[in-house]
Amino acid sequence: MSEFADQTGAAEWLETNRSVLLAAVEQSARRGCGEQSWQLAATIELYLDRNGHRQEQFIAQTTAVRAAQRLGDLRGQAHAHRALGFANGRLERWEDAADHLARALDLFAEIGDQAGQGRVHRYAAFLANARGRHEEALEHYVQAGALYRDAGRRSGEASVANEVGWTHILTGRYRKALEECGRALAVHQEIGDHNGAAAAWDSLGYAHHHLHEHDRALTCYEHALELYRAIRDRYLEADTLVHIGDTRHATGEHERAVEARRQALDILDDIGHPDAEAVREKLKDAVAVAAGAGEQPAHP
Repeated sequence: MSEFADQTGAAEWLETNRSVLLAAVEQSARRGCGEQSWQLAATIELYLDRNGHRQEQFIAQTTAVRAAQRLGDLRGQAHAHRALGFANGRLERWEDAADHLARALDLFAEIGDQAGQGRVHRYAAFLANARGRHEEALEHYVQAGALYRDAGRRSGEASVANEVGWTHILTGRYRKALEECGRALAVHQEIGDHNGAAAAWDSLGYAHHHLHEHDRALTCYEHALELYRAIRDRYLEADTLVHIGDTRHATGEHERAVEARRQALDILDDIGHPDAEAVREKLKDAVAVAAGAGEQPAHP
């Protein structure tokens, strides 16, 4: 097994070997004992999701569920159903998503894994927010937070606080969002969770943006951007760049808005992410506005 000096090396290795890893998930399920199939699928789950490989994720996790079921491995089934539930949600197959997440929740409860249950509730909350069911999302987050707390998982509890804050942003409760996301940031910084801290900084920036506190928003985004670049999370780097572009646009800095959106699009095109098209349209709009304002940005 390869060892990496940092997350940059790990991310580059994953991208280079993606097709091999996906083939290994399938081969282990067909020819091996099957345990490595679900374990490997669980290992690459976050990478596949962040980089927009949604159909590949669906196939890999479907394979993992079958392999774990054949083994009678309850832990493997729990992880695979959780991942497959989220994969179905990404593809907007809502009923299948709910069925798999419910099965994962039962299995994690059966094996006494409270943190596993907490993660399932977070996935259910994320998908509820995607469907505009924000109060349902908050109910899931209450359960997730309690489960992480009982399991002694401070990072998970802090991530829930940040995601609760994001839910408040979606419902226009921006000051409440600042409280939750600020609490999340403090914990993530205390325990050295750079990914969690980056997410909290980005959420804080988004709340400040909607409160028209643009200088504060940009400061928060720059902190998030620095951390995402350090841990080599390219998709979330692009997401924060889009947010920076939106704030630059709101302050009338149209050329700088174009540059931020262009950087985001370059990343998304490079990793082949489906969000690229939406950002491409935002970039075209920014170029048109900049041109109308008498600025001369380069064309996208």
